[in-house]
Amino acid sequence: MKFLFISLFLVLCSCKTNGDEQARAYIEGKITTSLSTNLVELQLKSENVLISKTTLDPSKNFVLSGPLLGKTFFLVSNQKIKKFTASAILKISKDSLILEFPAGKTYINDLELTLNK
Repeated sequence: MKFLFISLFLVLCSCKTNGDEQARAYIEGKITTSLSTNLVELQLKSENVLISKTTLDPSKNFVLSGPLLGKTFFLVSNQKIKKFTASAILKISKDSLILEFPAGKTYINDLELTLNK
């Protein structure tokens, strides 16, 4: 009986979540580049942890999604980002490989990137 009570207690406690624990990042977009699709790799990172990774489809479109571990997240490219457009205000790193998404913005479906060799 004691084991059953403890098991039930642990299950009920572990099922409690708030909205922050379930927050997810979602990015959908298109890339313009002369590079072959197999040479481009994109990653999502949150709190320096890889949460999603993808390559481009033949049309050079991409989708990334993963759990947020902090307030902000980053899109990391293995190729330099020449320019970008999106419905959110994003920051680009000095090395042009990382885009930072602002706190509170977790969904973008119109990101367009132009990459350099």
